[in-house]
Amino acid sequence: MSRAADRLAKLRREFPVPPSDRVAPLLAPMIPTAGDEFAQLVASGKVIVAEIGKAAPNATTFHFQEDASHLVTVNSGLIEFLDAVARALFRATTVYKETTVPPEGDIDDVIGRLADLFCAWQAVPGSEESAIDPTRIPLPPQAGSSAALLAAESLRFILAHELGHVRSAVLTKSTTALSRDQEFEADAAGVNLLLATGIQQRMAFAGSVVALRALAVLQSMGHVFAGTHPPPLDRLGALFKAVRGFVPDPLDYCSISTIASSFDEMMDQGNMRRLGHMEGAALTVDRIVARLYGALIECLNRGFPSPEALGQMFLNDIHRTPPDMLPVLAAATTRLFYPTIHARMSYPGLPRMREIYFGLLPGLPEPARTIFQTLADNNLKEK
Repeated sequence: MSRAADRLAKLRREFPVPPSDRVAPLLAPMIPTAGDEFAQLVASGKVIVAEIGKAAPNATTFHFQEDASHLVTVNSGLIEFLDAVARALFRATTVYKETTVPPEGDIDDVIGRLADLFCAWQAVPGSEESAIDPTRIPLPPQAGSSAALLAAESLRFILAHELGHVRSAVLTKSTTALSRDQEFEADAAGVNLLLATGIQQRMAFAGSVVALRALAVLQSMGHVFAGTHPPPLDRLGALFKAVRGFVPDPLDYCSISTIASSFDEMMDQGNMRRLGHMEGAALTVDRIVARLYGALIECLNRGFPSPEALGQMFLNDIHRTPPDMLPVLAAATTRLFYPTIHARMSYPGLPRMREIYFGLLPGLPEPARTIFQTLADNNLKEK
């Protein structure tokens, strides 16, 4: 028996797991892209991933120099928290013994449910008490499937990050603590792995973002994460930047980041509401562009929102945008509608999207109208 297997057996005697391990099955899809050496280590039992029944929302990697084996454990508490967040994002969750009925609620309702969930979970360092009742109400089939996929992708990102530590230890033959830059690189490698192997790229990215935002919420509630990990919010910003590097075309990037940005903003607002701040989450260029793109796609595909309602939504964002952010936002939205030749071939609805976008600009207040219109006109002349 490897040292990793021996440690896992001891941990599971102390912290029994549910009837089925919810972590180990997530490893298989990652193995083909992780390299032959890594695959051999998994096959030989030198790399083990497993769930342990601890309530603290952590994941931990153990390295054993004696036999070069490695163990990645994910606590049941972290799995439960991510599952509850995913269900809240899809409009239902159960907190303690209180039952809630899945509604057709709007975004504000979802934010309220997230705030309730965050309030229910109280971080007490060292405590093994879970504030989340594992009993869940059933969701409608489509929402249930979507929530399960989001929770699984969130877990896969955490697992991919921890496996990045294992691969680093295998390659360097060192188990010393990683630097901040290496932690960021592990996040980037993890999300890149998910984008390469995930069933749906948009949900893979969303799961990665939800995982890091969940860690940021837990940290804001007082939970302390061991090790060399940078603050979750720093990791989240770096993650968006990394994916933008993997997907350089603005339209392609927006296509896979819309859900991620939306969920990130809702979780941010839910946590702010938990803290008693009702003014809403901070606006970012990514969030505004993602909201605009998502609304345009819905307008094209379903006829809702109408161009008029879409214009009001965009106007509301512009009114809240700091003046010094307007040129950056204008450049980002303009790039969205003048992408590469490859992206144009992939998005046949682009001319209609551009037409609707141009129709929004005359209704903007100054100086936004001039900033946005000038950039759009200049790009139109260049094309």
